Amino acid sequence: MIALSYYTALSNATHSKLLKTICAQMLNDELKHVVLQSHTLHKISKHRKSMLNRIARTLRNVIMKITCFVVWHKYKTLFITGQYPYQRFRTDCLAYLNESIYIERNGTILEEKILEEKRKI
Repeated sequence: MIALSYYTALSNATHSKLLKTICAQMLNDELKHVVLQSHTLHKISKHRKSMLNRIARTLRNVIMKITCFVVWHKYKTLFITGQYPYQRFRTDCLAYLNESIYIERNGTILEEKILEEKRKI
């Protein structure tokens, strides 16, 4: 999930068309990877007790916050050059995590749920 923000910042920071193309492909691949892993977590979590799932989700959130802090400071120059301040980086990464947790809980992508609800109207 952090890679999604990293490759966005890298793409913003470069003038190279080739590197921008590579970043776009990496973003596409990483998004599919996140969705696939989230679906896998959905299958696993269906067979666990709800308390254990809540603990696992809380740990994922804590680990994400710590990792965001470490990664942003490690690659601070890139993120600043790519116009990606820490607060945006952290907010985006946590939003990706929340989407992943939504998929884990429901087995579907949030966008699919929104589209499904709009079709009912």
